[in-house]
Amino acid sequence: MPTFSELLDKFRLLETELRNRFSLARRNIQFKADPDNPRVLDVTMIGPKHSPYEEMVFQLEWFAPDDFPLAPPIVRFLTKIKHPQIDDFGYIRSVFLGSRWTPSFGVHFSLLIVWELLREPSGESLIGETVGYHGMVDGSKKNRVEKTCLDFSRLSL
Repeated sequence: MPTFSELLDKFRLLETELRNRFSLARRNIQFKADPDNPRVLDVTMIGPKHSPYEEMVFQLEWFAPDDFPLAPPIVRFLTKIKHPQIDDFGYIRSVFLGSRWTPSFGVHFSLLIVWELLREPSGESLIGETVGYHGMVDGSKKNRVEKTCLDFSRLSL
């Protein structure tokens, strides 16, 4: 039989997970585990208000690699989308899902990163340069996106 402190720890984890789910639901982000592969989440996301993708419905695939959460997840749009940080195959290129990833981010934060990329697309990325999105968004907007992602990360700690 589990001890009281073990039950309390499990309750705290459950409470955190529920809070994160409600936070995502307020932003019209929903996900469920793929029945065929437990490392894959099927995600549905509605474009943020006041963005170029407002009210558009997107299907995404979220994949946890073997070394997750030490390595970032691989997130891919299954719905076709034109975005400077998303390639023709739907793969997302973001420093927050790459070099700036930390294990504390988890599923919740990784989906918020994608939502934030939709809210304010940034023109600076390797993919954006190869397809000609130079100057799509000014530097101040890029800085706001980065600041928002960092604020999300502080809240998740």
